Amino acid sequence: MRWLVTLLLGAVGGYLASRMATRSELDEFHREFQARQRPVEPPPAPPPPQPEQAAVAEGIDPARVMLIGAAVAAYLGKHAVVRRIRVLGHRSGDPWALSGRATLQASHNVVQAHR
Repeated sequence: MRWLVTLLLGAVGGYLASRMATRSELDEFHREFQARQRPVEPPPAPPPPQPEQAAVAEGIDPARVMLIGAAVAAYLGKHAVVRRIRVLGHRSGDPWALSGRATLQASHNVVQAHR
């Protein structure tokens, strides 16, 4: 019976000794880490976008840029910055083809009966 008590005390003592050693190593590592740490400076802020200059370069007058920005702000309900404006033309380029496609798509109105 004494050997069981000795075994248990040895196991508990070994556990406590290893725990204390690990804790002291972690504390030392933490102190070294804090000593090496330097304050991190935030990166410089990017310059604000210049939407009117880009739009004027593409041939869009500043008044239209202002109207587009106002429409976006009215739709979103808050101030918005227009970063890019692209002028889109007809996808196929042929107005007759667009008209025919619209007529064909309009003829597909299918009425579904509710069950």
